[in-house]
This record gives sequence, structure tokens and C-alpha cells, in this order.
Amino acid sequence: RPYEAHKGETEALRRRWYRELSKDIRLGRHLTLRQMRKNFTRIAESFRAIERTGEKRQQIATGDTDATFSGEALQSAIDEITREEERYLSLFYGIRDISIEEKTFDVTPDPDSKDHRYTAFRISDKDGLLPATVNEGKAVTLEFRIEPLATPETTAERGRETSLVRYRIPAITRCRLVRDGTILLENRIPVYQLGEDASLPLNVLLTK
Repeated sequence: RPYEAHKGETEALRRRWYRELSKDIRLGRHLTLRQMRKNFTRIAESFRAIERTGEKRQQIATGDTDATFSGEALQSAIDEITREEERYLSLFYGIRDISIEEKTFDVTPDPDSKDHRYTAFRISDKDGLLPATVNEGKAVTLEFRIEPLATPETTAERGRETSLVRYRIPAITRCRLVRDGTILLENRIPVYQLGEDASLPLNVLLTK
């Protein structure tokens, strides 16, 4: 630091406190509010005791500085202060790493199943998103709740019509993505696998 009488003394002290506080966290000791306040006082006093040169310490954030910072130089200085602040705070609050993982999983409903509830995928604290076939992590289920569907007209009801075009009417379902009883997503979607077969006279389609 530019105000140090002995170069590197501030960084050495920072590393010492980093090791000491990290050890306390690992061992689960000195973590009461009272003890933490004592540690804060000790840390402040130890940094205050660092011998300084006759130069005035730069206070970039407040503008009370012996140097002139402007434009990109000022922003770089502020960014460095922010990084140092986050590094010190991590000693007490820990570090949280956030990442985004994208994967695709296919779920095909079984029309013969009585309970249309399927494991879509699993979430592992260690490996992230996993296929449903892996026996690890917490399961995320996909539920289909079929809404009432009008019964289509059968071939017998068509009388003598023989030339028929067969098609399938999809079931309208209330689809939910659930984890630990909590609904993560919900939407109303058509599902052809759970629908009904129907037919239509060919001459109706060909009639202009």
C-alpha cells in the first residue's frame, strides 16, 4: 500500500486474519456475536498499528486524496476497493457461487397409467441436473391432470360410412412441475398420448 512504511505489511496482516478467522469458522468456535465484536475490534486495532509514512493515506471513495483520479482511473480504483471489501466480508459471510445449467429431459406419458405422475429429472447438490433414471438427488416430478373430454363419435354411429380418416383428439391437461410438494411451474397444455381416437368421413373432407 502507498502509505506503508514497510511494504507488504498490510497484506501480510490481512492473510493472517484470513487464516485465523477461516480456522474459527471450520472449527465452529468464536462465532458468538460477543466474540465476533471482539474480533472486529482486534482486527481494526491491528491494522491501525501499522506504521505509516508521512504521506496522507488516499481516500479515493470520498475524494480526500493526494492523487488525482478521473475517468477510467477513478472507476478502476473504486472497483479495486469494492473487491477488497467483498474479500473481507467473505471471511464472515462465506462465499456463494451461482451458476446456470441448462439440460433437456423428455417425458412421455403412458396412456395406460392410472396416476399420470412422472419423474422428469433429479437435482443433486453435487452434480446438478441429472436424468430421472439416476438414483441420486431430489426428484422433480411432472404431473398431468386430465380435464373432461367430450366423447368422440364412433364408427358405428356413422352408419354406412366406410371411408374414414382416423385422427386423435389430444387431452387437455393441467401440467405441473413439482419438487418436494412445491409447484415450480404450471400450465394448461394438450397431450396427444392421453387423448381419444376419432374418425371423420372422407367425403366430408373432400366436400368443397
